[in-house]
Amino acid sequence: MALVLCGILGGFLSGFLGIGGGIIYISAFPIFLINKGISEELIVPMTVANSILATLISSLAANLTEIYKKGFYWRESIIVGIASTISAFFCLRYILYEPWYSQKLFTSLIILVLIYLMFSTWKNSRKSIQGLKEREKNKGLIFSVSGILSGTVASLTGLGGGAIIIPLFAEVLKMDIKKAKSISLGLIFITSSAITIYNYLISVEEGSANFLSLELSLPVAIGVLLASPFGVIINKKVSSRFIGIFFSLFLLLVIIFKIYRLYT
Repeated sequence: MALVLCGILGGFLSGFLGIGGGIIYISAFPIFLINKGISEELIVPMTVANSILATLISSLAANLTEIYKKGFYWRESIIVGIASTISAFFCLRYILYEPWYSQKLFTSLIILVLIYLMFSTWKNSRKSIQGLKEREKNKGLIFSVSGILSGTVASLTGLGGGAIIIPLFAEVLKMDIKKAKSISLGLIFITSSAITIYNYLISVEEGSANFLSLELSLPVAIGVLLASPFGVIINKKVSSRFIGIFFSLFLLLVIIFKIYRLYT
């Protein structure tokens, strides 16, 4: 039941904020895995792999709702998604499964990313978007670089990568947070699909389900499918400024929780 509730919260945040719900999953999954007696060396890769699987499901549900409501940006999502996927595969191949990439390093990296996101989003939420023109110069390059950054974050932290895209687009391109959120959802679906397939192939090659766990992800998926479309609907009804403030405050709570987990 706790995992279903985790999926409901993650699914709602995916639809509402466009972050894929990974922030919830990477906080909850290690607790579940430790209680199940999973060995320490498998906790990080299993947390990342199953968080990305849950993120895939939540982003799919949210994207379908966006497409239905004609709020999906195909071109932008594909450009960012391809760049993100290439970066994610590089990090999976050469960093994540290396012995030196420890759980402490994993948690510290998450905290640093979240602190940046919190301050960036808070700053942008205080700006008025009235009459603000979205920057067009070098947009393709910015999309590609942002995709590379998000793929790195997705593969190394399990956040799904979308969390870093929204403040980047708001800061660099002066993009409205609702549009950035929609592109983020498209990016998340492309990248998390590719990473999940990769993790599955690794498990098959090793002759076991070392990284992906239906016991972990299936209850979460049920909650996600229930809540994600509702989050998209609520997003359409509130202001961009409210979404930015809500995002910043939520990130602050997660940072406090992760710091507590790091030193306990």
